[in-house]
Amino acid sequence: MCSYGLETDESGCLGV
Repeated sequence: MCSYGLETDESGCLGV
C-alpha cells in the first residue's frame, strides 16, 4: 500500500 502526501515520486507514492 502507498501513502499519498505532499511529497510523492513519479508513481504518486512515497515510502511504502
